[in-house]
Amino acid sequence: MRVQYNATAATAHAYQNALNGDLGIYHLQTGAGIGSFLAKLLKKAIPIGKTLLHHGYEALKPELKKVAVKGIEYAANKGTEYLENAHNAAYKKIGVKRTKDSLS
Repeated sequence: MRVQYNATAATAHAYQNALNGDLGIYHLQTGAGIGSFLAKLLKKAIPIGKTLLHHGYEALKPELKKVAVKGIEYAANKGTEYLENAHNAAYKKIGVKRTKDSLS
């Protein structure tokens, strides 16, 4: 059997305040808070970070190209292995042994 919820006067008042936008203890806060401090800090830090990232990217560009080439080679090798395994599995499934030619 389902238990029926009966709100007390205190919970009804709390729900009514929540619906009206009262945020409990937060109406007691005064001042700018930590947000204004962080905003000022970020306004100074973001241009410095952008400059560092731009110069870091320019310095690392040759290495990133090498890493990209190696990544493409690795992906191609893994794709080839996957296709060979799938091909061999298909031959095993039908019971025919695959003959390898000079290109395999």
